[in-house]
Amino acid sequence: MHRVTWSMGPQSLAVLYPNGAHVLPEPIVAATRAYAIVLVDNFAYLAFDDGLRDIPPDQPFVGAGWSLTWMREPTLRPSALMGERTRSDEAIPSSAVVTIFDPEGREHQVDRRPILVGRHPACDIPTVDRRVSLFHCALLRSGQAIRVVDLGSRNGTYVDGTRVGEATVARHAALRVGRKRLEVRAVLPDRGPAPARSSAMRLVESQVARIAPSSATVMIEGESGAGKELVARQLHQLSGRGGAFVAINAAVLSSTLASSELFGHVRGAFTGAETDRLGAFAAADGGTLFLDEVAELSPSVQAELLRAVELRLIRRLGENVERPVDVRLVVASHRNLAEMVRADRFREDLFHRLSVITLKVPPLRERHEDLVEITERFMRSQQPPRSLTPAAWEKLRLHGWPGNVRELINTLTRACVMSDASELTAADLLLAPRAAVSSIDHLITDAVMSMYSASGQNTARTARELGIARRTVHRLVRASQARRKA
Repeated sequence: MHRVTWSMGPQSLAVLYPNGAHVLPEPIVAATRAYAIVLVDNFAYLAFDDGLRDIPPDQPFVGAGWSLTWMREPTLRPSALMGERTRSDEAIPSSAVVTIFDPEGREHQVDRRPILVGRHPACDIPTVDRRVSLFHCALLRSGQAIRVVDLGSRNGTYVDGTRVGEATVARHAALRVGRKRLEVRAVLPDRGPAPARSSAMRLVESQVARIAPSSATVMIEGESGAGKELVARQLHQLSGRGGAFVAINAAVLSSTLASSELFGHVRGAFTGAETDRLGAFAAADGGTLFLDEVAELSPSVQAELLRAVELRLIRRLGENVERPVDVRLVVASHRNLAEMVRADRFREDLFHRLSVITLKVPPLRERHEDLVEITERFMRSQQPPRSLTPAAWEKLRLHGWPGNVRELINTLTRACVMSDASELTAADLLLAPRAAVSSIDHLITDAVMSMYSASGQNTARTARELGIARRTVHRLVRASQARRKA
């Protein structure tokens, strides 16, 4: 709380105010020409039409026939019932740099003074959105965390989709103020030489930060294993959307079950539909749906997807009612969809609906700095930490990496499992030929299919022998059969 004392001649008035923007009594407005006082922890501002006046604590601020003095009143830390929300992620080190990124890409570093957000032109992050109050919220550092304080706004301040009165966040948070979405990010300072990130990926990250707050559909292009799903997850994390991130790989969906997986079904819709099922769109309502390998969808499912994208309405199998959904759709494919459209293998109208914004994830062979960073981070994560000889580094550098990051991780995993040496040599790095790139995913599928054949195509026995879920066996068998048909 804040005790604000006004003196006008022989009269004085003392008022207790919480954090927030407060309208002043009419006699004080007439005397000072200020119409509000903004209080945020150890800071106070008088709001005038043309700007803000900083008022130091415990020091009289004197005007023509009046004076103002304010001081902090000790108070208990707000409880959860009073609107505080504490995220359970890692705390920000005290030496970290905390930055706010607004939708225009501008950076606002949070240090000692609060960052004010609102419609008043003197705010650090101003907006003309009528849904935003003149002084909507404040963001400030507090020890090893950053606090988001709502200043009594009419339409509320949202942290990761939840309305808060006060929130303590760490590492990262997405804020929504009216239509404006902001990103809070903590960045550790450099501690000696660190691997540089490639300029290609820095460009992708800047594009992600810019487009994440919008609800536009995004198409991510790139080779298999390049990290398209990681980019999709980052889009969701920075979007400020409170719903879930749901990822679906269209390559493993059979044409008969794809509609059920995407849109859901009701009991009895088809043989085996014993209960109602939510589809991926319903599960991602309010959030983001990532549809990987969208080029593998059958023409009939493409038509259903087009309707869902155009109208934001879905209909479960066996049901006549259409339901609205608020889903941000992100799709990806390693195929060239434009060429597939020209070859009449992908719907042109759906292509134009999906390619509103296109992001290109470059292959690993064009990102040498990322190869170094990923490798060093992986080697440090081992127990005990490992390193590479100069010859091993040279072998990694000269390889073409057709399997991209996935192939690199598999290669390093294989080397660490097969060798006990603290320093791995070039001979320890078993690189697959370009035409025979394998991965852990492929090895798992091969093992399942071998047991499936040996068990006489008995799904239950295969799952029991391998110690995995029966639905996992079903999924891998369907995927393997689909690849053989293709």
